[in-house]
Amino acid sequence: MQTGAGRGGSAASRPAQAEASQARSIDVDQVPERVRGYERRNSVGIAIGIGAFRDPEVPVVKFASHDAEVMARYLRAVGGIPAWQVKLVTDDHALKDDLVDVLENWLPQHVESGGDVLVFFSGRAMVDPVTGAVSLFPYEGTPTSHVRLLSLRRLQAALTRLPLQHAVLLLDVTMTVQHDSIRQKGQSPVWDAAVPTMGTAKLVQILGISEAQNAHQYERGRHGLFTFHLLKGLGGEAEADGDGLVSLGELFDYVRTQVPKAARAEYGHEQEPMSVPPLDANAQVRTLPLARVK
Repeated sequence: MQTGAGRGGSAASRPAQAEASQARSIDVDQVPERVRGYERRNSVGIAIGIGAFRDPEVPVVKFASHDAEVMARYLRAVGGIPAWQVKLVTDDHALKDDLVDVLENWLPQHVESGGDVLVFFSGRAMVDPVTGAVSLFPYEGTPTSHVRLLSLRRLQAALTRLPLQHAVLLLDVTMTVQHDSIRQKGQSPVWDAAVPTMGTAKLVQILGISEAQNAHQYERGRHGLFTFHLLKGLGGEAEADGDGLVSLGELFDYVRTQVPKAARAEYGHEQEPMSVPPLDANAQVRTLPLARVK
């Protein structure tokens, strides 16, 4: 005689099965396979993730290094970037000197004239309470020593002086706020310090937050919330017009819609990605292909 367990599983096992199914549905670490023949030989990718710091007083960013590791795999797979053109830098291998070396020495040696560069950074950042200038935390970074931080302006400059067609900077940053900083004084982060040169280099920044919002760490997805949706988008969820390609515009539209929804549902807070400069409907760079999924 067939039992209830044989027909559909016991009552105890069904929730476990549902939970496993849900876990699979949100697992972006299963990187889609590269589409045969798709390769972007004139593209370069850099994935930086710094979640642990030498100074124990600096709070960890739980999933930052994992964010970068998985992003690097996506860039090589669906992104079509050759493996030797993708650089991964994480945690104690991401001292300030290491980052400078990658951006100012390794990158110029690998970029081609008229090519594209995508730089992904997941970690911690700080805003100068007087000027609004944004700095990123390397492994040895501390909020009390600006010398140990990497200014966003320097990263932007490293990209804008290259003979690129397009440079894309994806920033999933958790803000470190000092006692006398932006939340009390209203000083906003200045993300576009390199604007005078951005037009020539076609640098576009996609930020996981607006102003000084909190960037959430998404426990169920095992990534930063913004990175989780970047990966979902690159994996095919952002592909909107049926051509099998995920363009920059499609990816931005996807995260701009999905991240705020998830932040409100999961945490009851706002987290709104933005682009600098704005990616309006007529921006030519919107069509830049970032991934092929079919």
